[in-house]
Amino acid sequence: MLLLAVGGCRSAAAQPPLQGVQPADTTTSTTTFHVEGMACERCSGRLHGLLMKVDGVVAVDADHRTKSVVVQFDASRVSRDQIRAEIERAGFEVRS
Repeated sequence: MLLLAVGGCRSAAAQPPLQGVQPADTTTSTTTFHVEGMACERCSGRLHGLLMKVDGVVAVDADHRTKSVVVQFDASRVSRDQIRAEIERAGFEVRS
């Protein structure tokens, strides 16, 4: 049985879901990506950790079960396209 997909399972445990985060100002945006390649909690945890290091990202909820990544970010510091590029650079495939 082959469980590894694009991105593989090679990182720390998943982080808790995004909860109770309020936008800091009017430039804060939230977007959802459909991401292929998150096969387990370690995959979603790895992606969470990588995205939280991106300047301007405020919060991340990566869920391998729904293959979704919800990112709250400061649009004056980082764009949706830059976040998407980081996800793809990590070896995952963005479908949305």
